[in-house]
Amino acid sequence: MKNICVVGHANYISVNEKNTKWAKVIADFVLENNYQLTTGGCIGIPELVANDVAARGGNVLAYSPGFNAEEHVTDFGFAENKNIKMRYLKPSKASKNAKFLYRSVDLVDEADLVICFKGTWGTLSELVFAVMCSKKILFLNIDKDNETLKEIYNLMGKINLYNWNESFIEVDSIEKLKEELENFKNENK
Repeated sequence: MKNICVVGHANYISVNEKNTKWAKVIADFVLENNYQLTTGGCIGIPELVANDVAARGGNVLAYSPGFNAEEHVTDFGFAENKNIKMRYLKPSKASKNAKFLYRSVDLVDEADLVICFKGTWGTLSELVFAVMCSKKILFLNIDKDNETLKEIYNLMGKINLYNWNESFIEVDSIEKLKEELENFKNENK
């Protein structure tokens, strides 16, 4: 089963009508192809897509930064959705921020496709992991709202000896998103 990973703002800043339409396109694609959706188990855009897929009977796995369900809810303030399978971290003395990084490594490494909505530090780290793991990335730049992460990605390319541009696809319309999702499906038959 293919793993479609969605990363983006882990807060409700970006949950709006436009992003909800983009999220629905992704959820529809995951469900139509019987793929697994993976997220970081956070609120915001990842939760929006995950809840849609789970509500319609799809397969969702969330990688929590917590060690158990209680820590997931109390320490990180994330909702618990009984329709979503959770993967928790092994106990350690890591700081709260480090726990986000730890869970993100497996989240991205186990993905077949990473879809990147607008985000901040956490999304940036997941984007870096995706590049380092040679993952195909659909970089959503809705209304040019992801230009800062795009600039950082371009800077990474300037200091690196490898050309990862063929795996990094900027997507700026729903039509382009649908086209690239179909390309992914056709490449992975």
